[in-house]
Amino acid sequence: MRVLSWNVRALRDDRSRIVTVLRDLHPDVVCLQEAPRWLRSRTRLAALAREAGLLFVCGGRASTGPAVLVAMRVDVEWSAELRFPKHPQRHRRGLAAASVRTGDRRLAVASVHLGLDGRERQEHASRVRRHLDAWEPDGVVVAGDLNEAPGGPAWRQLCDGLVDVAARGGLDYPTYPADRPRSRIDAIFVSPALGAASVDPRRPGLAQATDHLPVVVDIDLDLRSSEAPT
Repeated sequence: MRVLSWNVRALRDDRSRIVTVLRDLHPDVVCLQEAPRWLRSRTRLAALAREAGLLFVCGGRASTGPAVLVAMRVDVEWSAELRFPKHPQRHRRGLAAASVRTGDRRLAVASVHLGLDGRERQEHASRVRRHLDAWEPDGVVVAGDLNEAPGGPAWRQLCDGLVDVAARGGLDYPTYPADRPRSRIDAIFVSPALGAASVDPRRPGLAQATDHLPVVVDIDLDLRSSEAPT
């Protein structure tokens, strides 16, 4: 199963290039951050998904930005849109999540966009983990924009029981800003039992699509924990 995570800045840049990248990379599950979240957000996300050969599952306005799309070959068992408590003078945050299945294996996949304040990020990361711990799939995937570099407090919280795929797989490239990347603030985390490898999505023209580079991983749903790479 290929999972792609991408902050698309409310589709304010080159929307057609976003569609082209999504089609070119053939993801099974797409986790968006800063998806359209105002009036008609679902309509806009459904249109984007349709043009990219995908289906809109959840998110946008209901989750204050994060969203989940899937390929037509993926079954969706349930979806959830959650809003976190708003901090004064900060944008409200939330998560979009879905249980996705291929064959007899299912994953809980969550798209998240953590806050700009450090304490806010830690609170959001704790909420993400509590929600995921309440679900009991075969594996967990958390994908998103953390607004924090590896090793930060919120990053460490997500790594407690999950694996940062880029760090494990060696494809540790900066994701922001897209035109001159300096910081890796976007990541995909998976359950340790899942075999997962990073895919390099970088190609000419990505900087025109939005201000973040995407993150892509391939997950081997048949790989057991004893076989997972370390």
